[in-house]
Amino acid sequence: MCLLRVIHQWFCYFYFEIITGAMKKPTGADSTIDIEEGKQAACKMNIGITTGAHTREQLQSANPDHVIDNLLDLLPLLDE
Repeated sequence: MCLLRVIHQWFCYFYFEIITGAMKKPTGADSTIDIEEGKQAACKMNIGITTGAHTREQLQSANPDHVIDNLLDLLPLLDE
């Protein structure tokens, strides 16, 4: 097998793992830009957290799947 084919297969494998890996994971975000980035990465769930940079209203403007006020509120969501 030529080196270019090995490199191509390696690249395709890791690219696939990055894309599908993000789709399986939730993301927590304390700003609207983080929520948008999670959507662009096709994360399983985008969760706004009000303990950071933006208010609940600001986070909700980015249409996350959930907005929580306390990190402990995250635990039940991870079971979904």
